[in-house]
Amino acid sequence: MGGVLHTLTSCRGPPRRVTLSTTKVRMASLNLLSALSDRTRGLRPSPIPGPKGAPLVGAMPDFARSPLDFLMEVQRTYGDVVRIPIGPQELFVISHPDTIEQVLLKDAGRYHKDEVTQMLSVTLGQGLLTAEGDHWRRNRKLIAPAFRKGQLDRYGEAMVRAANDGLARIHDGQIVDVHHLNMHITLQIVAETLFGADVSADAEAIGHSIEAMMQHFVAQVRSWRRLVPLWVPLPGRIAIRREFKRIDAVLYRIIADRRAGGTDGDDVLSALLRARDEDGGALDDAQLRDEAITLFVAGHETTALLLTYAQWLLAQNPVEDARLRAELEDVLGDRAPTPADLPNLPFTEAVLKEAMRVLPPVWAIGRSPQTEVVLEGYLIPPGAQLILSQWLVHHDPRWYDDPMAFRPDRWLDGSLAALPRFAYFPFGGGPRVCVGNHFAMLEATLVLAVLHRAVRFEARSSRLPELLPSVTLRPTHAVALRARRLGRHAR
Repeated sequence: MGGVLHTLTSCRGPPRRVTLSTTKVRMASLNLLSALSDRTRGLRPSPIPGPKGAPLVGAMPDFARSPLDFLMEVQRTYGDVVRIPIGPQELFVISHPDTIEQVLLKDAGRYHKDEVTQMLSVTLGQGLLTAEGDHWRRNRKLIAPAFRKGQLDRYGEAMVRAANDGLARIHDGQIVDVHHLNMHITLQIVAETLFGADVSADAEAIGHSIEAMMQHFVAQVRSWRRLVPLWVPLPGRIAIRREFKRIDAVLYRIIADRRAGGTDGDDVLSALLRARDEDGGALDDAQLRDEAITLFVAGHETTALLLTYAQWLLAQNPVEDARLRAELEDVLGDRAPTPADLPNLPFTEAVLKEAMRVLPPVWAIGRSPQTEVVLEGYLIPPGAQLILSQWLVHHDPRWYDDPMAFRPDRWLDGSLAALPRFAYFPFGGGPRVCVGNHFAMLEATLVLAVLHRAVRFEARSSRLPELLPSVTLRPTHAVALRARRLGRHAR
């Protein structure tokens, strides 16, 4: 303050009498300081806390070795806003539900998807997951009607049919890789509901290519390759483009066949072909391709993971498994489940919600501010890479008692009534909440009902499956459970 006062009360040249009163000088000083600090008013004076890491690579080795453990450790050590150096870049981990709400909902227009998600555009094109701005808003409006309740109800029969086909593969006493089983079931569901019933072979080909691309993509983002400019033709990137071309060949043929044969079907592709914006515009073939592959990935793997983790958790908790089966028997009896049954299956819903809390298929969401933003008093520069992690928030003891325990009753007994809005966000939130969230819950409920009314899965080990946090949270090995056929379903 003294330096500012000296400046205001001094001048060069011949001496002259200073006529400003002490009060006026003080006010002028405060006004100048206020103007100088407008940009940083309310900011914390200290730098954003976080690990320093090693020279050049920062914390990349620790992060790549065990991302989930590393993120939990830095949150416990440094708090709800953490800066992590990754090579020459910086990641900012945001862990408080109120701040996540600010990013995803209240100030959503100030953020785009993060760099890693944008890298997915090489694979997914400009679909709902990766697109921004007017392109995203237009396509979201065109796609949303395909996932409204009336349309979803039409998909129920296909979901039950696929679940029964999966059930027919299971024999009493068999050791079942439930992840493989659920991937097979959800692939059949997404093939029929997205493209129609006659493309199962094409869906298998797309599924294999997507799996290969995702494996290469994970290798890119979890290693030094992430720091190499995208135009450099690394072997993994060449492999991704090769699979990309194979997928394109299949999808463009399906789209052409559908345009030639009519668009009156009940599948999602037919609905997208019929969709028109307010100016009468429709999705062109490239946009249909991008949205189809995005929905294929989202509708296939994430729901299979939800089912896999729910089944593993139920096998570890036989009391909850018996309660689930009792509810299914009470509501369904001998008939097949339908979408109309969902309101009468509250415990089944609680099982799925708790599974997404304990083992969230989507473990983190990325955002990047397009302008300077202030989060919890810290100034975050434009272009910064933010991580909003379901894994961290869903396991935070501030919001969940005994957070690692599988307790479906917490969703039924009122204990979570005062939960902050974004203390649970398995499908994201705000304007970019997953457009297929209701589809996923319907699919998971119907498949779980078909399988668990007929089969009890038994744990062979209490050890948590080894998890790979890639685009989704995937098991690295088979999730093997022993199947016991039950009663009239025994075989």
